[in-house]
Amino acid sequence: MNEVTAEDIDAVLADGPLAEDELGAAVARRLGAGSEEDEDRIDAQLWEVVDPSRVVELDDERVASRAWLLGGFVAWHRLDADEVANRGVDFGVDGVFHLSIGAPERVVIGDEGAEVEAELFGAGSFLLPDGWEPDLAEGDVVGLVLDGDRLRLVRPGPADELAEGPDDAGDVTALRDAIEDLGRKESVALTPGAEPRNDWILDLEEAAADLLVAAGPLLAGLRVPFGEAIAATGLKSMDRVVAGDGLSEERFAIYAVGWRLISMTRRWDAVPSPESVGLLWFALTSPAEALRPELAEIASRFLDDAAAVGVVADHVSGLADDETADIADRLREFADETGVGAAWLLASTEMARGDVEAAFGLLTGAAAAHPPASGDGWDEVWEELGSFLAVAGDVEAAQRTWRAAGAPERAVHLDRWRPVPPTGVGRNDPCPCGSGRKFKQCCQRHPQPLGLAGRASFAQWKVQTWAMDRHRGCVPELDFDLGMHAIDLFVLSLHAHLLEGGAMSELVAQMGGLLPDDERELIESWADARHRLYRVERFSPDGELRLRDASGEGDGDEPGGDVLTVAADLGPLHELRPKGHLLGAVLDTPGGPLLAGLPVAVPDEDVDRVRAALAADPGEEDLYALVRSMLHAHAH
Repeated sequence: MNEVTAEDIDAVLADGPLAEDELGAAVARRLGAGSEEDEDRIDAQLWEVVDPSRVVELDDERVASRAWLLGGFVAWHRLDADEVANRGVDFGVDGVFHLSIGAPERVVIGDEGAEVEAELFGAGSFLLPDGWEPDLAEGDVVGLVLDGDRLRLVRPGPADELAEGPDDAGDVTALRDAIEDLGRKESVALTPGAEPRNDWILDLEEAAADLLVAAGPLLAGLRVPFGEAIAATGLKSMDRVVAGDGLSEERFAIYAVGWRLISMTRRWDAVPSPESVGLLWFALTSPAEALRPELAEIASRFLDDAAAVGVVADHVSGLADDETADIADRLREFADETGVGAAWLLASTEMARGDVEAAFGLLTGAAAAHPPASGDGWDEVWEELGSFLAVAGDVEAAQRTWRAAGAPERAVHLDRWRPVPPTGVGRNDPCPCGSGRKFKQCCQRHPQPLGLAGRASFAQWKVQTWAMDRHRGCVPELDFDLGMHAIDLFVLSLHAHLLEGGAMSELVAQMGGLLPDDERELIESWADARHRLYRVERFSPDGELRLRDASGEGDGDEPGGDVLTVAADLGPLHELRPKGHLLGAVLDTPGGPLLAGLPVAVPDEDVDRVRAALAADPGEEDLYALVRSMLHAHAH
């Protein structure tokens, strides 16, 4: 009997949802299971095969096929003036169904033979290629459809009878009834212990699949974008949240603002109550002078909620100076800045203004008043403090802090740069550092830090770690289609952002005065480094790698580029071979050349293409596209 495949699951769900406990039996019938043992084997295989991008779990313990849910359904969106001017599309609530149900990371634009893939940002934003529909104007409509396993951007055709506004949206009354019915069934009542009647609130992103099951034909028949149809129903709405008539405007606004901040910061690992986030934000930003005592009480309640504070801290770190200054003033009025929650938020305002030293001081003060302890709820704060300590070069303090934050793996990583006392010296001998004190009173207890040559790799680690923490939004997300090469491409694109993208100098400015002076000067000198093509002349198990610069060589057997001997961790360089090639950046250090990040092995057939691309002085996007296409060609 055949093994269960994703196609078998698609086939049994092609006509609609099934209960989870019926799915295995349906697949068994399809495969002709002849015994109870066969059915048990199929049932055991089933959930290993289910692809969450193709099979969606519903709230009533049924599962549905994404293709069945979205088949033939077009998500229309009307372009505004900013979108047209910037050649960008932000589907927002209009694309909630297509973008909530196993959404891919890219959308296909154009006709076969000339199509491109646009990367999705946030909740359905992407840029349009210059050659596609160059005459788009404000008020024009575009749509998203499911095309196999991809999303495709389309324009309305002759058969698409769209209205110009919500006055002719379609069956708005039926849409309101469907949303209200789902809201009463699935919403959590905001009044504890009460059944949701008209006091309900519904997150459309969470409820998208269930609304499609309940009202698929109705939604497909709308003659305007979904957001315009929602507005025509008269229901309270903001972004992807709608609410019933029984919910007050104030309470809805608090919930919706909290939900919006959670959505914007995308902190899905420890999701706080949207009301908690909304109330904390209200307490920190409300201009109402008459409510000062009430606002102070609200702030004191939620400054101890680490999940809510984390969302607000993330949001604050991206605000303008005047906004962060107002929030900082309010915090200092309401709270003790040595409280962990208040210190975290104040540190975020300082980071937004570029004052990393002030942020460091705030977190240090909070740790002194409330010693870090694993499981105290503030692990994220202590991890941040550990990062600051590591950048400042205090390896032992960083390790202690990370262990307290429940991140021992980060602490272990610093062992290679931990100062160690000299060997072969007696405890009572004069200390070899020349201080005049006994060894036991000097470098045995407090070893001297490594010289700059020994800390060059530490400086490179700081650069990469800081960039991953604070510049991650500047580089594409992991491309999981590449399997084991996904990390290679991500790290290379991060270094392309720093070098070819010019962000290295910005990063040094962000680290500010935390860096030791000699490390700061060294990192500044790396700003001119660029990715190059190298031929592997020799490598050894002890980590020595001999490379010849092959960026400018011809096709002859005797390349003339400079030869470099670099120290490298050969673990990730799994495809290295003598006379093979790699693409990477080499940084000059007092201890010799140092590889930046993870070089990417270049197959022989791609050497000339990579060399030609480098000769054109590529930017960070060009390098990413080059390496991604090369890796994809060999992954598939």
